[in-house]
Amino acid sequence: MTRRRKILLDCALLFVLVSILLAPYYTHKFTNQWPSIESTFISEAHLLLDHWPHPQWQPYWYTGTRFDYIYPPALIYGTALISKITGWWTVKAYHFYTIFFYCLGIAGVYLLVRVAGRPRAAAYLAAISTALLSPSILFMKNMRADSGVWRVPVRFFRARRAAARSSSASTAFSETIGQREVPAIKPCHATIPDMRATIELPKPVFHLLQARAEQRSSTIQAVILEAIQEEITLGSTPAEGRGRVSLPLIRPSHPGSLHSLTNTQIDDILG
Repeated sequence: MTRRRKILLDCALLFVLVSILLAPYYTHKFTNQWPSIESTFISEAHLLLDHWPHPQWQPYWYTGTRFDYIYPPALIYGTALISKITGWWTVKAYHFYTIFFYCLGIAGVYLLVRVAGRPRAAAYLAAISTALLSPSILFMKNMRADSGVWRVPVRFFRARRAAARSSSASTAFSETIGQREVPAIKPCHATIPDMRATIELPKPVFHLLQARAEQRSSTIQAVILEAIQEEITLGSTPAEGRGRVSLPLIRPSHPGSLHSLTNTQIDDILG
């Protein structure tokens, strides 16, 4: 086998291995990583999908701006195109797009080292190290001290096993290379005063919210916030106190005389 074919075979093998490691993340939707900027690209891809092939104008950012002025188009168009072809939610298409090119990048590290004239073992070491160790951990002392650099590979594979058992697979994976180790599913507690999140709403639901906001001379955000607060309030009510009524509904002045009332009299009392 020629050297070129060996390199191509190794690149393909690395791509497949990294894809297996990150398989749960390929088709996952929203995670609990609220500080991430990924919601920005997801919302941009969603806007592009609704106004294909070019929205021309982004009315929601910076009091309105040109669509081209915000971010380079490859990530946004790639995500929207995958969503358009497959029918996936834009968030799922975004994760597929980013993980695909991440796996391709790991194979590219191997190719770079081999083209530089280094041996096969050195190229594999560089590619695997890039896949398992964040450069931020290697070069930033604070992150290295916080994460425990020597435990990163152990935490990676432990979270990978947890992801295989969890329906929220990428929650386990995305916490791995961060600042702490989690089992599989961790409740998200807000730690910043002004929390922003991207929510994928079906078009009929969005149009209903828009109409409700116009009826109230309010905003969609205010309607959603009111609904969330109402749900939280109902959820905090003890179960035994909900849906109960005190019988009888109509208490007569003389017990036992209710049967003598006519329908008209009952209607008058209820009215």
